[in-house]
Amino acid sequence: MRVDKTQSKLGIISKTFLSTSIYLKNMKFSQSKIKPKKPLFIALLLLSILTIGCSKTETSATENSRSVQINNNETLSTPRDYFNRAEDKLEQGDLSGAVLDYTQAINLKPKFIQAYNSRGLAHRKARNYQKAIADYNQAIKINPKYAEALNNRGLAHYYLKDYQSAIADFNQALKINPRLATAYSNRGLVYRNLKDYQKAINDYDQAIKLDPKYDTAYNNRGNAYNYLKDYQKAIVDFNQAIMLNPRNTNAYSNRGFVHTQLKDYQKAVADFTRVLEIDSQNSLAYYSRGYVYERLGNKTQAITDFKQAATLFQQQGNLKDYQEALQQIEKLNSQELKVKS
Repeated sequence: MRVDKTQSKLGIISKTFLSTSIYLKNMKFSQSKIKPKKPLFIALLLLSILTIGCSKTETSATENSRSVQINNNETLSTPRDYFNRAEDKLEQGDLSGAVLDYTQAINLKPKFIQAYNSRGLAHRKARNYQKAIADYNQAIKINPKYAEALNNRGLAHYYLKDYQSAIADFNQALKINPRLATAYSNRGLVYRNLKDYQKAINDYDQAIKLDPKYDTAYNNRGNAYNYLKDYQKAIVDFNQAIMLNPRNTNAYSNRGFVHTQLKDYQKAVADFTRVLEIDSQNSLAYYSRGYVYERLGNKTQAITDFKQAATLFQQQGNLKDYQEALQQIEKLNSQELKVKS
C-alpha cells in the first residue's frame, strides 16, 4: 500500500495530517477560563485541528497505449505513466493537473481502479465532494471489497456532514479489512462531531493498537480528551504525536490551545512559535499567539502577530477572519492611545 503524504489545512492522509482545521462552534467553556471577547480565538480554542486518513494503493497496470509527448520531453505511453505523473502532481498540489492525468490513465484503461481512487482524492482535496464520491463509487463497483475506497468515500460523506453514510462506509471498510487503522481514526472523527466522545476515543484506541506509531490517531484522541476537559490526558496525547512526528503542526497547535485554556501562556506561546517555525504561513498560529501575547500584557507583540495574521487571512481569501484580526488591532491601538492620554 502506498500512502499519500501530502499536507494541507485539514487533513487527509493516513499517517500524516493535513492540517485541516475544523471550527467547532457548539462547545462551551467557563467564563473563568476564556472570556467570550474574541470570536475568532474562541473558535480557535474550540477548534480541533483534526487529521484524516485517506488510503491509496498501487498495483501493476496494463502497459498498452499510445505515446504522448509532453513539454519536458518526457514520453508517456502507458496508463501507469499517466498515473505516476498524476501522483507526482497530487503531491505537489497541482490538483487540476493530477485530475487530467488520472483521467487520461482511466481513458486508456477503463478499469484502472487505483486511478479512480486517487482521482477521488484529488477531487476531495479540491472540495469537489460529489465528484470524489462518484470516483469512489466506480472503484467500489469494480471491486466491492476495495476497503481503501470505502474508507475514502466515508471521508467525502464526512465532509458533506452525511455522518450516517460515513459511518456505514467506515464500518464496511473495517469489515473487509479489520486492520485498517485509518478507518478507525476517521470513524472516530464522525463520533467526535456527533459528540459521542467515548466512542471516538474507543476508535482512536483501536487505531493506535493497530499502529502504535500513528501520530494522527494520538492527535485526534487528544482532541477528544480536550472536549471532555481531561486536559492532562490531552497533553499526553499531543506530546506523543509530536514525539512520533516532530513536524506535526496540528499537535503543537492543539497543545497550545490546551495550555491557553489552562492559562499556561508561556507554554502556549512556545507551541504556537514552533508551529510558525515549521509553517511560516500559518495564519491561525499568528492569530493565536497574538491572543496569548495580549493575555500576557505584551500588546506590542500582540499587534505584530495580529497584523501578520490579517495579512495572511487576506491573502488566503479569508475575509471574515481578516476583519476579526483588524478589529483586534484597532482595539489594542485604541487601548494604547487611552494609556498615553
